[in-house]
Amino acid sequence: MKKMGTIEKIAAVALLLILLYCLAAIFFTPGWGDEINFHYPNSKNISLKQILDANSSYSSAYTPVPYLIGRVIIAVHDSLTALRLFNFIATLLLVYFFYRIASFFSATPLLLTLLLTANPYLLRSAFLYYMFNFGMLFAILGIYFYFVSTSSYKYLFAYICWGLAVLSQQWMLMLFVASWIMEFHEYLGKSMSLVRLLCLSLLKMGVLLPALVLFVFWHGLTHPNFHYHALHPGFEHLNATLANWGLAAILIVLYNYKKVIRINYLPLLFLAPLFYLAVPVHSINPGSHLSNGVAVQMASQIARLTPLSYQSCLLGLALFGLAVLVLILSKQHETLEIYMKFALLGFLAAFVASTNLGASHILISLPFLWLIFYQDFNSSFRLLLFTTLQFYLISWFYIIYVSFYKVYEINL
Repeated sequence: MKKMGTIEKIAAVALLLILLYCLAAIFFTPGWGDEINFHYPNSKNISLKQILDANSSYSSAYTPVPYLIGRVIIAVHDSLTALRLFNFIATLLLVYFFYRIASFFSATPLLLTLLLTANPYLLRSAFLYYMFNFGMLFAILGIYFYFVSTSSYKYLFAYICWGLAVLSQQWMLMLFVASWIMEFHEYLGKSMSLVRLLCLSLLKMGVLLPALVLFVFWHGLTHPNFHYHALHPGFEHLNATLANWGLAAILIVLYNYKKVIRINYLPLLFLAPLFYLAVPVHSINPGSHLSNGVAVQMASQIARLTPLSYQSCLLGLALFGLAVLVLILSKQHETLEIYMKFALLGFLAAFVASTNLGASHILISLPFLWLIFYQDFNSSFRLLLFTTLQFYLISWFYIIYVSFYKVYEINL
């Protein structure tokens, strides 16, 4: 117990250090990419007419709640720094509710909180005015109310939070899909009555109504200015998603290798040639048949420094991702795991169907990936420790790179 207490203290210090760096980076990182060209102008000019008008200057592929909040911040103090500080506060709230959930499910909650926080794109949005953290904040709040809270109104609060998550980031529609499937699963298992199932479904529909109305006005999930983000399934994006999951959970796969190599899963190996033939091209920008981020960057660097080809390296990561998918599908007993399973399968379907898919989109799913394996982390302290260390180091490298990118004109 003394050792675990020491590790928890180290995790707290590590978490504090990386958050303090993000706070400092707000003030010395130059205006960067989309925050200058899209997000700040959208918050400054947003109005109900701009949101609903197909011919307006709405300048984001995301839904409008973060920009409406940003408009309030700008009314108080019109600066990019103020918006970044607001993002940082949202990140602190996110970390707090990560901790509340981790405290309920984990024997080492601070270490699990550090893992949940050590997401390079989440931390980037802690010091830049990017939209990654708003949908995540409302999603995690909903998970807290649904699975942890003892309030009599826990389901109402959870659905409201998930509704706000959808109005912040369209991917979060999968949270509602997951809850519908899980609750229907409970009904079939006789643990939920038909009346309760119907009442919860009506409640969800009521909370989702504003988002559905918005999508009707938009004639799709994005504003007409961004209809090039329309759904367009591609095997390359399945490959990219699984490669990122494989890189993220490679230690989890090795820990569970006996489950992965069971004979009933071996037919999945026949997918390997398809993965090899549909490897996404490494690109700085997201797009159809393209991918960016840590997984493809690693595959490119290994191919540059060794005789292995880029395709072979990415295929290896994708096969680990396929093993992660096998482990996800095997989760069928505990309520949180079942919910996370359906959420992750929903995210996978959405990612595969997306035209412009980047690593920042895929890594939205990381907290859900970590939570579905919480029992594995509880069973193996070393698994949690080394998985956390892996992503903590990746996150440090990425946020330092981003915060100094324009200052020193470094391009990796």
